[in-house]
Amino acid sequence: ARKAVGSVNLLDIFGFEAYEKCQFEQLCINYANEKIQVKYTIDNFKTVLDEFKADGVDIGSLYKVHKPEVLFLLEGKIGLINILNEECIRPGATAASFVFRLKQINANSPCLIRNKLALKCEFGIKHFAADCTYSAIDFLTRNKDTINDDLVKCVLKSTNVIVSTQCKKLQAGSKGLKMFTGQQRGWLVGSTVLGKFQRQLKILMNTVEKTSTRYIRCLKPNKAMQPRITNQKMLLEQLKSAGLVQALSISRLFFQKKLDFVTSINRFRCLIIDKKGQMPPRLNDDDRDYVKQIFAKLLSEFVVTDSTTSDVRSFACGHKKIYFREESLGYLEVERRKLRTSASIKVQNFYWTSLIRRRYVSFRKAIIFVQASSRRRQMMVLYKKK
Repeated sequence: ARKAVGSVNLLDIFGFEAYEKCQFEQLCINYANEKIQVKYTIDNFKTVLDEFKADGVDIGSLYKVHKPEVLFLLEGKIGLINILNEECIRPGATAASFVFRLKQINANSPCLIRNKLALKCEFGIKHFAADCTYSAIDFLTRNKDTINDDLVKCVLKSTNVIVSTQCKKLQAGSKGLKMFTGQQRGWLVGSTVLGKFQRQLKILMNTVEKTSTRYIRCLKPNKAMQPRITNQKMLLEQLKSAGLVQALSISRLFFQKKLDFVTSINRFRCLIIDKKGQMPPRLNDDDRDYVKQIFAKLLSEFVVTDSTTSDVRSFACGHKKIYFREESLGYLEVERRKLRTSASIKVQNFYWTSLIRRRYVSFRKAIIFVQASSRRRQMMVLYKKK
């Protein structure tokens, strides 16, 4: 049998675009970025879940990546794309009527920006990267996938029934006629630029879903394009626009820190051993149970307050590693620092006590010697006088 041959494909997309006044092209680009961002967030979350699952830690049912509200606003049944497509085939429609319907129908959407000072043809959307203000003046024109009139007249003369019928549909849609309703009306809506873009984007995302995806993020360190110069604020804005901050925040919802068993035991040995310097006795030969037993005792007084899920565990033990919440590991580090500080103070006290006592004994001996020499000299003087 012939072996299947794999392939490596590269998908290059525009980055998120936010200008003072965004146009139709920016809407398409930002819509595609929203879809890619959802895939990127889900992949990052799956990576975290796979790591926990491989080590025997179950957190799969604690959190799910939901479809963002901005996508409901863009591609929902009463979303921007459908409203714009309908306005393109409605006689007498204008940019102002499109914006009015969008704001009226989606008045409760949290991602639709309501600015009372905005023009009639302007609307704003809260994207994952930034807020954008769009000018819809040419949205209807650019969304219509029209064909040159001369070409339509030429095709209408075709003797092929299929060609001529489809051309009549295009002609009817361009003139806003009502001769095509029901299913034909849906066909006209689907023939718009955004309708085609949405279908192509759906096909692309379905293809990407079937692949093993790797992401490459390109960052510009400075506007001057000079080496060894980094603009921290500029980089942070790019990271936010790329969605890395959001992806990291989701991946850090659970146990942000991890240590292997040996490292964790060695690091917090000072908290584990008793006054005689002995480790707690084992209940069985399982290292996982032993580590779990130790840290359950160490974190018995710790209460989780930073959890955004129903999971309130301060740590979780895998087959080879132990996973901590950042707050719980910080608690252990503070306790370790307190104990080590107390021990170092005791060592310093012993050292300074020994040093001062040694100096005291040395000074005392010197003083006694000086006193003895002085008294001897006095006694010799008295003896010679007699």
